[in-house]
Amino acid sequence: MSEMYYKYWGKCDDENNYHLLIWHCLDVAAVGKVYLEQNHRLCFKIASNLNMKKDKFIDLFCFFLAIHDIGKFAESFQNLKPGILQKLHKPSNKVYTNRHDTMGCYAWDKILKQSPKIKGLSSEEKRFLNIWIRFSVGHHGKPVKAEKKCALDFSQRDKQATIDWFNECYCFFEVDKILDFENIQLKDKSVVLKNYSWLLAGLTTLCDWLGSNSKYFSFCSEELPIRDYWEKSKQNAEISINSANISPANIKNDLTMKSLFPKFYNVATPLQEYCNNVEIPNMSQCWILEDVTGAGKTEAALVLASRIASKGLADGVFIALPTMATSNAMYERMSECYRAMFDSTRDPNLVLAHGARHLSKNFRQSYLENNIKDNDMNYSDGEGAKCSQWIADSNKKALLADVGVGSLDQVLLAALPVRHQSLRWLGLSNKVLIIDEIHAYDEYMLKILNNEIKALSAIGVSIILLSATLPSKLRNGLLNSYYEGKLNGGKSEIKCESMEYPLVSHLACDFQNNFSCDEYAVDTRDSVKRSVDVEFIDNEKEVFELIKKTVAEGKCICWIRNTVVDANESFEYLKKEEFIDEDRLHLFHSRFAMGDRIKVENNVLELFGKNSNHGMRRGRVLIATQVVEQSLDLDFDVLITDLAPIDYVIQRAGRLQRHLRNEKGDRVFTLDEAKDRKKPILHIYGPIPTDDPTDDWYEECLPRANFVYQNTKVLWKTQQLLLKYKKIEMPKMARTFIEGVYDDDSSILMNSKLKSEGMDAMMKDVADRFKIDFKEGYSSKSSIQWTEEENVKTRLGDDQQTVYLVEFVDNKIVPFCMGDFPWDLSSLKTRFGIINEMVYPQEIVTAIKELRHNNKRFRDEDLIVVLEKKGDLYFAEGENKKGNEVKISYDRIIGWKYEKNPHCCGENN
Repeated sequence: MSEMYYKYWGKCDDENNYHLLIWHCLDVAAVGKVYLEQNHRLCFKIASNLNMKKDKFIDLFCFFLAIHDIGKFAESFQNLKPGILQKLHKPSNKVYTNRHDTMGCYAWDKILKQSPKIKGLSSEEKRFLNIWIRFSVGHHGKPVKAEKKCALDFSQRDKQATIDWFNECYCFFEVDKILDFENIQLKDKSVVLKNYSWLLAGLTTLCDWLGSNSKYFSFCSEELPIRDYWEKSKQNAEISINSANISPANIKNDLTMKSLFPKFYNVATPLQEYCNNVEIPNMSQCWILEDVTGAGKTEAALVLASRIASKGLADGVFIALPTMATSNAMYERMSECYRAMFDSTRDPNLVLAHGARHLSKNFRQSYLENNIKDNDMNYSDGEGAKCSQWIADSNKKALLADVGVGSLDQVLLAALPVRHQSLRWLGLSNKVLIIDEIHAYDEYMLKILNNEIKALSAIGVSIILLSATLPSKLRNGLLNSYYEGKLNGGKSEIKCESMEYPLVSHLACDFQNNFSCDEYAVDTRDSVKRSVDVEFIDNEKEVFELIKKTVAEGKCICWIRNTVVDANESFEYLKKEEFIDEDRLHLFHSRFAMGDRIKVENNVLELFGKNSNHGMRRGRVLIATQVVEQSLDLDFDVLITDLAPIDYVIQRAGRLQRHLRNEKGDRVFTLDEAKDRKKPILHIYGPIPTDDPTDDWYEECLPRANFVYQNTKVLWKTQQLLLKYKKIEMPKMARTFIEGVYDDDSSILMNSKLKSEGMDAMMKDVADRFKIDFKEGYSSKSSIQWTEEENVKTRLGDDQQTVYLVEFVDNKIVPFCMGDFPWDLSSLKTRFGIINEMVYPQEIVTAIKELRHNNKRFRDEDLIVVLEKKGDLYFAEGENKKGNEVKISYDRIIGWKYEKNPHCCGENN
């Protein structure tokens, strides 16, 4: 008589073609075994920290994979396909209401714990195994807990089959020989296992996804000997993993600046030379690199990350940046150099990770299936970026690539309670994580990030943080977060007190709490040592006169405004002036449809970028917002900025005469060739200086920007220090400015300070409610609000609403921008609630309803705005559903403008 567990299906196409549940479970276990055997470093790290031999750890993990779907033994699940259930056993009237992962948790807690193999264990031993089962049954992307009502889903027959399969797997994987409980300090090992449970949960999900692919695991309903099927399944697992191309490529040994960046080796900056030569300890580590804009911090970090990886401490790198635009630019740079990190045995994957990455043509062209034939993994043409199709098809998988570039949001999603968070965690677990512009994030993001840094430190991930303007308080907070991760909840504090700049801070820790914390002052290269004079302007007319003078001199100039509306108004004013040709006046902000924004950004990078020449730059004016502030390699002869906090001012100053050029504006490569270029002056537009500011001092001059930068005290201190020194000398004065603004305790503008601190406290409180409690391990106790990604924010700010710009043509709604992804290209973001749906004629209403019905991409909260062309502009005018008169205009040069009740108040909202 065959075993009862042969009478349960696990996967099916229809009621005549199904896969036995036990075969699916073994398929998933086989994927786990092959994956861990191919991922030597990751496997060894986990096993050694659990005080287990590598092969025993693999077998124990495979055992839990083999019972990951025990919830499917429930009759209610089996009755999802009543025809198969009747064929295998008997008809049933049970209804499937509880998910099978929840039922799996119940099966462990209420059924399997009655097995003699579990019943005789101590409470501490059971606690240890409970951690394993939670990430085993929680393989659908979030932790689950047992529910009493699940008792009704299992018949007595189901319970016996569950126990029989458990016993079969227990013996098959020789679990009794693996768990030598007498020689394991279970309390300590349970803490360690909780730390690693997050990546093991991700690995379980990965194994389940790969093991569910019927292309490699053909459906089988035969009752075969267990070992015969297991051997066949392992062969299929190897093919599946190789096809997905997810095993790590081999990092080269002894990586150096010369091998990674041969073109720049002879002109390496002092920071790059330091990172190339410093001794790398054989333990996980956190580095903070502080240097001026343009000093090659990214290349220095990559040298450091590569050397850390080449010591066997990581299998790859992920670089996180503030925005999608900066991620795109970094992806292009990485495409040229990432292969140098790896040997030639397998082409490594390079991935771009953010919400609009599919709009990158170069990334789309990198998918391996566009370049190679199926199952031919031994290709290598040595050119361009490559990425596995399997990895590239979802941001959830993106961090599994050998090298990744993306927005910080993708990293933060690994630390928020969203479905498949653990898959991202698995990807981060074997990387060196580089985070650029670490100073650029608000208190909400930093709170989430610090919590994530602790958890990554606890599993031995090395981290490199980059900044040009980092307050010492924030630097110490980040380093202490990394240190606390090694203490597993213990409290201690380290202090790095150096006020040198540029500065390298380094913390290295092992799992025995041996650590070293060091600070190293480094020089910076002469070409980026800058002394920029500062002049203040408190009258807009003087700003426009300066622009006029610069254009007359044949130079290029940029005015960075703090809000989009201010930028639009300045642009409109200049359009009416006769001193500038219209084709040499440009506007760049975030409120363009995506397709137009990409074109504007590329145009700005071409005209004002590193390779621009005098003919391209001559007499050009760019009115921009903060979009030009970070990580875009732009270079202006003259720069004006609205008054902003000191770190933003320093960042913006980095776009002033960024590259060596001669007096005309053409690129040169020696200081002597650039000696005739006029000395850079940063012009700052803002309120009239005063020693006794009122709370509305900044608002009176820049009322809209007051909503962006609400800490008037920081703004006033910024102005006071710049007035005092009349220049920004970098790197010499970096600490003077940053510490002088953010460490001030004077009583001036206390209301502003308290208001700002209250806002920061609110953001931290929100982060505390959202963040995962990693110490609980992968369990339902880690958060009470597991949800989908779209329901959780990686950034606070104002709620964003997606607006789709469309036209009504031949009684159909068509996207405003055409291209490979027209709906994405036709979208933009606005503050949620700023506009309401407009009232349209019935034929348009009908067409919009039909569009929403046929295209599931449109959510209820998304707005569809129908534009009508009038000359060079597009308009949508009329009433919204609240009865307000509305005027919307869109111009491919100016972007989006929205006015509510325009004839009543004339205000642009």
